Amino acid sequence: MDFDAVIVNPFIGVTEMKKLVDYTHSKNMGVISLVHMSPLTANEGFGLSVIKESAAQQRKEMKMYELLLEYSINSNVDGIVLGATHQDIIERVSSASNIPIYSPGFFVQGGKIQNLDLNMMDYYIIGRYLINSHDPVLTLNEILNKIN
Repeated sequence: MDFDAVIVNPFIGVTEMKKLVDYTHSKNMGVISLVHMSPLTANEGFGLSVIKESAAQQRKEMKMYELLLEYSINSNVDGIVLGATHQDIIERVSSASNIPIYSPGFFVQGGKIQNLDLNMMDYYIIGRYLINSHDPVLTLNEILNKIN
């Protein structure tokens, strides 16, 4: 269908993520990994504390999104999804990784462009807001003015 990337939930684990990334890269495609969703209630799952056990039997407590980010980095994904409604998480992840960030959740789900350091994100997903607008071109120009 002419897509050149797929979005995947890294909850499948680092082993399967690596296989998927290797396969898609062999087809000249990319993988964008869902690290944290944009609904305000997403912390109920992505913010859960989990225990990661290493091969050396060491235990480390971390948030679910931190584990998913680790899987994503170790799998060599091409991008990660982080909801625009969670600025604190965007700040932490953007400083820990050079992977491009795709950020949904502006406007409709409560993410506010003026509240974010837009340099931390690479792509702003604003489709639903534009589609539902009475004048998408005017709305887009207003958004671009806010960004600039």
